[in-house]
Amino acid sequence: MQNAALHSAGRYLRSPMFKLKLKRFVKSVTQLFWHGILSYKVFLVALVVYAVWLGSEKKTVISAFHLPPETRERPLPFGGETVANMLRDALTAIRKEAEGQPLSPPCDVPVSKHKEEFGGVTAGAGSAFQVGGYVGVEIRGISVAALVSMAREVLRRETSISGDVLLDGPDKIRLIARADDAGAWDVAPQSLSAEGLKIASCELAEQIWESTDKNLWAAVLIRREKYEAVIDLYNAMPVDERDADALNNLGVALRETEKIDDSIVKFHRALSLRKKFPEARYNLGLALDYRGEHRAAIAEYSAALRLKPDYPEAHNNLGNAFHSLGEHEAAIAEYHEALRLKPDYPDAHYNLGVVLGVKGEREAAAAEYREALRLKPDYPEAHNNLGNALYDKGEHKAAIAEYRAALLLRPDYLEAHYNLSIALDENGQHKEAVAECKKAVALKPDVRRLHPCPEI
Repeated sequence: MQNAALHSAGRYLRSPMFKLKLKRFVKSVTQLFWHGILSYKVFLVALVVYAVWLGSEKKTVISAFHLPPETRERPLPFGGETVANMLRDALTAIRKEAEGQPLSPPCDVPVSKHKEEFGGVTAGAGSAFQVGGYVGVEIRGISVAALVSMAREVLRRETSISGDVLLDGPDKIRLIARADDAGAWDVAPQSLSAEGLKIASCELAEQIWESTDKNLWAAVLIRREKYEAVIDLYNAMPVDERDADALNNLGVALRETEKIDDSIVKFHRALSLRKKFPEARYNLGLALDYRGEHRAAIAEYSAALRLKPDYPEAHNNLGNAFHSLGEHEAAIAEYHEALRLKPDYPDAHYNLGVVLGVKGEREAAAAEYREALRLKPDYPEAHNNLGNALYDKGEHKAAIAEYRAALLLRPDYLEAHYNLSIALDENGQHKEAVAECKKAVALKPDVRRLHPCPEI
């Protein structure tokens, strides 16, 4: 019986049916194996492509700083990765400052405020810039995947920064850093503390940006109103006449140092290189406004808005140009549009108040000045103009308080001194009125001819 079973099995293994089933089985296994290999290859190719795509973005990778030997008597309050993190945050904060954002930690120290126009309608807070080629910052070993880092190195899109913390005496430190193709950067000694590390990191970040991205650094200097420094920066490193961002930045600095004609040349050159450049259109509009060419300025602001409709500063300054031409309804419409886009825009509230005041709408004007002051308490022009609105309503004591508030913020404010003298005189405070008028005369001697001082 056993032999019969073996004989039957042998016959089945030799049968065409078995051979067909075996062939189908081998084919299925082969197909399954090949499809698996193919899927793996597709996944691998996709992973490499993704890594190359991420690696094409320029990055600055900061390694943990080397620390000096620590002793029991002088322990260090931070590690090397903490220093790298602090420098990363400082670089990011300064880059955001160039974009027009408030300074963030660790560099949120007081800097000069944006320049305001004297009296009348103010221009937007600061000029517009476009800073190209922002550099992302990462900490090596924490957020950079090895494959992406390799791709950046192959594509030469990765810059490495390393550095050292040096002891300078018993209670001070110095930071020194260097990059693959730049540096070394060295900052002044700071206290051996977390606060000292913040200050040193921000100073080091400023040096790094200044030497590696002059356009970004120029934008920072413009935000800080250091216009001569911008001109010096581009004089030291001559402007590439094919660099639209550099020409725009230099144009702003020239305009704010009253070299209007030169600035207009730079803006036109920038626009010849980059037709769709709303910030340069806006800045050219400001320069034309400064020169009294309000119709031409309106054309430039309108061109900027066609390119960038959600541009509150352009709407605000378009309103200013309309106001200069006496077209108050058009100005009001532009201020409202600026505030629709940016409700917390103190200059637009102030400017709207100016035009409403010209139209005799004192209550509405006062409300706009108060809103501007709520958003920006250190706004002397808004205090002065709110004082004017209150004086016109016969509220002399309240007006006096506003003029004094303006002068606390800006002691050399000619209009506020003169307005305060008038309000004091009207309120029966004649001696104080004469004293304030004399202060105005000291600031501008011919004010006596235009507006005689009250007599005791």
